Amino acid sequence: METSISHFISDVFPQMRVLEMPASQMPLLLEKEFVFSTSKNPDSFLFAEAKRYLSAGEILRFFNLIRQAIKPSKILVFLLKTLSSHDKALLLDSHIPFLSADGEVYIPFHEVRLQSLSRRPPLSYDLVAQNLALAYFALPYGFYDLKALAAYLPFQPSRISEANRCLFSLGLLEKEGKETRVKYARVKDKSSYLSSLMPLLISPLYGRFYVEKSPNQNRIRNSEESLGFYTDILPQEQGFCLDKKEFKQASPSFYLKPRERLPHVDYDEVDVFVYRPLFPVQSHLNPLDVLAVYKEDPDERVQTALSHIIEDLIHDRIGQI
Repeated sequence: METSISHFISDVFPQMRVLEMPASQMPLLLEKEFVFSTSKNPDSFLFAEAKRYLSAGEILRFFNLIRQAIKPSKILVFLLKTLSSHDKALLLDSHIPFLSADGEVYIPFHEVRLQSLSRRPPLSYDLVAQNLALAYFALPYGFYDLKALAAYLPFQPSRISEANRCLFSLGLLEKEGKETRVKYARVKDKSSYLSSLMPLLISPLYGRFYVEKSPNQNRIRNSEESLGFYTDILPQEQGFCLDKKEFKQASPSFYLKPRERLPHVDYDEVDVFVYRPLFPVQSHLNPLDVLAVYKEDPDERVQTALSHIIEDLIHDRIGQI
């Protein structure tokens, strides 16, 4: 698999030569989490490229473990898939040097403060990339070219191509072939793939509305019913899903905002998604969309339920999505 981050080193240190370290030179625990490289001319840097998404707390723990295993004169720099604003702030406060695939660099003791690499603008993780990540998880494992992916996704090939490059830069995909014949596959280990994807998930919801109850046999069930489908949490509101395009085609007064509901009238709760929900399971949202919708929910019961969904996905206890 090609390295997706290490090319940034040459942008910061154009004259530096970097050599990958043999696996046997670091403790096994660290070798499982990082690919290590050392610098030549000068020889003072050790680069630790994370194999998965790491939170700031994990990076701080590994920083101390790596420092114990290397010479005190070495400057340790982490090469990271991506960083949330919260994790970035913690690393800055702790003066932990890093380069990220988002295009940011912070090496405080060598006059390389937080900056963006203008020659390589960061690729944006958005809902197109998220739907592509879902497709890689839902489809049988394998390498897919652009034409094969376009058969499953409602996006222009150019958007899928950009999303492929984004997911690859974040360490979620492997790549084979070159130029126009390139193919991508997700990281094969499901646990690693999900642990890298979870911090990135953004809610696909455009809004939540209400409509008087009526038969909707062919609709994908709403977020609450879908959460209840995968867990033991009973839905308080029943309803269905629409995409933003279909929602916009309806009369402005057809779907009601919460405050517009009348008492003593039964309503369906309508979850409007930015894009049409993909890969439903028995007329319910696919589990990754459920994870994205409820990721920031403050209810501890919901967060516990989401952790069970993740475990079920890892161990193939949920049907084909």
